[in-house]
Amino acid sequence: MSAGAHQQAARPGQGHPAAHAGHPSTCPMPSAAQRERILKLILHSEPVDSDIEYQRLAACTEGFSGSDLHELCRQAAVYRVRDVARAHLAAPGPSKSSKKSNASDSEDEFVDAVRPITMDDLKASLSKLKEAKIQCGSLPPAMNRIELD
Repeated sequence: MSAGAHQQAARPGQGHPAAHAGHPSTCPMPSAAQRERILKLILHSEPVDSDIEYQRLAACTEGFSGSDLHELCRQAAVYRVRDVARAHLAAPGPSKSSKKSNASDSEDEFVDAVRPITMDDLKASLSKLKEAKIQCGSLPPAMNRIELD
């Protein structure tokens, strides 16, 4: 390969030259220790409960990529926000017209009301993700066992 051709193939956004030659490049899935570190990294800036068992989560996420782990944590975070929204909707409160007048209130009240992510949130998220991965064929059915209880 000439220097010009190599420089052309190495441009940002062009991908690895082997991919263009019909040789797909694959990245190995993270090990259990790597998944544990990834989970900690993703959740380090989120409020998490002290019951989070990173090592157990890492062991139960075999076959998960870093992107899958990110989605696992994102879904778990959504569960806690849903809880606040449901509690807010279920609580008796002022009429809609007075709610509009409170619209300019600080968002701190909402942020303070959001509870930390719990192990139960992560278990629920893991269950849904494993089911989805099995249905689309990216995870063998034998890996569907969740041994977190």
